[in-house]
Amino acid sequence: MALVKSYQEKLHWMRNNGFDALVDEESFFCDKYHIDVPNIEEAFILPGRSRHNAPIKTNRHHYRVTLFIYVIDEQITKLEDRFNEVNTELLICLACLSPKDSFVAFDKPKLLHLAQFFPQDFSNEDRLALEDQLEIYIHDVHSSSDFFQLEEIGDLAKKMV
Repeated sequence: MALVKSYQEKLHWMRNNGFDALVDEESFFCDKYHIDVPNIEEAFILPGRSRHNAPIKTNRHHYRVTLFIYVIDEQITKLEDRFNEVNTELLICLACLSPKDSFVAFDKPKLLHLAQFFPQDFSNEDRLALEDQLEIYIHDVHSSSDFFQLEEIGDLAKKMV
């Protein structure tokens, strides 16, 4: 989840600060390969329209607002739709079940919180009992050689069934 957060922050930074760096890279690339580049500060004319009726905006404005910011906003929206606050919290809690490195990610408070996402499956009494059960569970998986080679939650699920 840290990677998702990092990527979101990078996208927000790019949206606010990345256009000029992109233009510089594009200009360098085009100069290197002798490709003509429109002057970014000149007026943008939409192909097929006469200059007389065209609204006045620069190439910079057109490419930054119409393309660059639009594409980044689409990426941010898709990322935030998939990883909203509830989904992110759920995934963080689920990650505590990872058997990798002898269950180093095990976090009892987060697993107890995970049970709150499923109120139909865990009554208040079940959640109280779960606290003790998790202590027994982590002791068992640390002391049993059956769990030493597990790498993913899917491996754990297969072993438990």
